[in-house]
Amino acid sequence: EYLAKHIYYIDGKVMVDEVALDQAKDIQDFYIKLFKNVYLRKKSSVLQRIVEKMTHELMKDGLSETELFSLTDFGLLGRFEVSQNPLIQFYYERFMSGVVPKITIEFKHESAESTIDLSHKTMKVIGFSDETFEKLAKLDCFNDVVALSELEKKIASLLGISPSSVTLVPMFTRERFRFEPQDMHVYSREGRVTSLSKLYPDHFQAMREYGRSHLSLRVCAYNEDRRKLYDASDEVKRYLLDLTNNK
Repeated sequence: EYLAKHIYYIDGKVMVDEVALDQAKDIQDFYIKLFKNVYLRKKSSVLQRIVEKMTHELMKDGLSETELFSLTDFGLLGRFEVSQNPLIQFYYERFMSGVVPKITIEFKHESAESTIDLSHKTMKVIGFSDETFEKLAKLDCFNDVVALSELEKKIASLLGISPSSVTLVPMFTRERFRFEPQDMHVYSREGRVTSLSKLYPDHFQAMREYGRSHLSLRVCAYNEDRRKLYDASDEVKRYLLDLTNNK
């Protein structure tokens, strides 16, 4: 409320009064933590990918883009429920039963590797060098639903398991990544205009580092195939490295 009272529109730009900068920084900090703890929670991000896979199958079966965007959430779920597509039926039954693919391998920047002990879990966190991870994140397949599905199939074939069991969740795509801080214009009582990044460069750097620590590629599998994926983590890593080397 305090921040809203100190926002102005001057010369076609939205500006924040310097007296409300603490509140502005708090809002930015809250925003990026909201994405981490709510929208991009591990289970939420995996379920989002499952819905994406089912929706893609519906569109392959004839659902138009116009029809898709006219559906409510319940309307879309209804389409999944009545679909005769075996793949949709497989995912939907598990989706509604609360059976979710579990994150088994998570690839990240080396500098962002977790210090949490995972020895008691069927999960590995594997770090790539900054250069390699940047190459991986820029691969076109992660921003194309068809290419991403093909990549899932190839990884499944490496393990000798059903393609429907492997789910890739890239946390660096344009749609999912929301951690890049946005600068804002700052208006002083003397009429001087500057920017938040100039006044508080450390604040911006901290937000960038925080966002970078959450960039990852999550490789998930249903419980019946999770151990196979876990045991083949080095093989999956080599396969992804080959993709980056061929870029």
